[in-house]
Amino acid sequence: MKKDDEEDKPMTNTEEPTNTKSGAKVRPPNWLGEDEHAKWVVYPEWRSTFQSEKSRIAKQSLFYTLRNIGIAIGASLIIAFFIWRTTSQTYFDPATLISIGNITCATAAAVISIILFFVVFFFGRAGELEDQARNSIRHEIASLELSADQLSGYAWVEVQESVTDSSVKAKAKHLIDTSNKFHNGIRELIGVFSRATRGTFCDSGKLYLLDKHIFDKGGDWYVAYRSLSDTPESRDFALKVWRSIGTASNNIMKLNDDIQLAQDQYHKALQVSFALPSLLIIVVLALVVIFVVNILPAGFSITLLSIILISLLTTQILLLVRWAHLLVYREVVVRRANREADRKYSEKVTRVDEREIIQDMLAYYERASTGGKKQENNKPNGTKAGNS
Repeated sequence: MKKDDEEDKPMTNTEEPTNTKSGAKVRPPNWLGEDEHAKWVVYPEWRSTFQSEKSRIAKQSLFYTLRNIGIAIGASLIIAFFIWRTTSQTYFDPATLISIGNITCATAAAVISIILFFVVFFFGRAGELEDQARNSIRHEIASLELSADQLSGYAWVEVQESVTDSSVKAKAKHLIDTSNKFHNGIRELIGVFSRATRGTFCDSGKLYLLDKHIFDKGGDWYVAYRSLSDTPESRDFALKVWRSIGTASNNIMKLNDDIQLAQDQYHKALQVSFALPSLLIIVVLALVVIFVVNILPAGFSITLLSIILISLLTTQILLLVRWAHLLVYREVVVRRANREADRKYSEKVTRVDEREIIQDMLAYYERASTGGKKQENNKPNGTKAGNS
């Protein structure tokens, strides 16, 4: 077998990729599922992206943990040294340290539980939104495939030799050409989401261009089809196909936005989970302090540990409060800005006179009021409404 053929042959499950720098075997994580393990072995692009993202998240988590722990411990050292040097009598004794350790451990454990709840909530909400969008996309893809099958009869065919009219021949060639382009655009959209795996969404900009391309080529196909057949039946058929494809393509764009929103929810859950390692370190440190406090020398060490526990817990809680505040603050500000921008844009492009709308509303209520009085005057018993 030739060397080129060997290079083009996909890896089997028994082959393991090697690191190009060190030459060592690169083994996949043990927690990968069967499908992910197969992609790791067969697709180098998937493996490279997986390793890059895994490394990026690990660095972010480590940086977040070291930053928070380092700031808190550094501040604790300064505060403890200042107290020890300026105060002749300290109130930090073993009993106080045990109390601080118990409070810190309980509080950090409670915060961990709350964070885990939010992580599970974000993941559950994102997964539900993604599953609903994917199920709806499958329905739209089925509609597109049906329309593509209807178009296939007009694409990739040859103009019959029996056609002698040059005008009809040109129209037939134009129909074939527009059918090909329209069909290829539909197949491209179908392929994007048919190949998509869980967690995949299409770039909104690319999908927007593809949607406009399909709509434009559908219009060309509609005109070309009508130029050859101008019966009411052909008009209804062409219009139905064009509208059906346009509606399905537009719905897929909206559902793709839902999948992208689910990705944002996953990102929020990841950001919240970055606080878990720091809190876990606080719990472990508090437990260690509680167990070894009786063998610690009195004085500076007890003062230092007490202030470290207080500083670590305070820093984490302040950071979490800040994160929650920024999350809500960002949503409120962005939504307000969006509403105001949409309102001003609507005022610029509106084609309706607001004064005329108010006059029409007053005229409507006036007619309704007059009609109501006439109905009362025409009652069988002849009664009339009281004076207002």
